Amino acid sequence: MTRSRSIPTAGNDAHANIGVSLKDSAGKTLLGIQLDPYETSFRLVRMHVLLEKNKALTEANLLEALQAGHGFIGFDFLGDTSGFSFTAGTRIQGDEIALGADTRLNVQMPVSSRVLLLKDGVQVAEENGVTSKEFTVSERGVYRVEVYLPQISSAPWIISNPIYIR
Repeated sequence: MTRSRSIPTAGNDAHANIGVSLKDSAGKTLLGIQLDPYETSFRLVRMHVLLEKNKALTEANLLEALQAGHGFIGFDFLGDTSGFSFTAGTRIQGDEIALGADTRLNVQMPVSSRVLLLKDGVQVAEENGVTSKEFTVSERGVYRVEVYLPQISSAPWIISNPIYIR
């Protein structure tokens, strides 16, 4: 039986067109400031796609990983998200596993953070000031995590794709 899934993704709406300039009567720019250059815009939010180590970075492999939900959203302008992982044993975000007697979800963060575990969209656990956390799972559901930097508690830094426990 095929199950319907929603795969969270992120992207930037970059235009590099917001700024202020002072021009002379001939239209020549005398002074200007660009508030949203592409270099800045593309660092705001990133969709991190997880490819298997032995797979080449090709369009087909990239699309396959995206369709499988193998990735996470990182607000990299807040800090480098390299080193983040959310797994269930050898399975990664986007994967489906069977509920077992000892099902565990593992989270690794690049820096000490606050991590929330959500089941079916509802927060079920929280841990503060950790770089890794293991959650024991005893119920079927759709699990994902949100990671918050200690300096910014109002907005997530990392949003994982789910792991489906059936």
